[in-house]
Amino acid sequence: MLLWIGATSAFRFYVSHVANYASTYGSLSAVIVLLLWLMMSAYILLLGAKLNAEAMAAARPRRA
Repeated sequence: MLLWIGATSAFRFYVSHVANYASTYGSLSAVIVLLLWLMMSAYILLLGAKLNAEAMAAARPRRA
């Protein structure tokens, strides 16, 4: 959750101060930024699921 909040804050800073999507994409810039944010959120969600699966597998007792 903290990774998602941090990445969203960093993405907000990037869109506000670094990138100029309005001049490149015009009226579609909001859609482009939304799709980029959704893709970033999906990657973070998949990373969290992978870490959770690895933690569960490591906690599972092993049979001899």
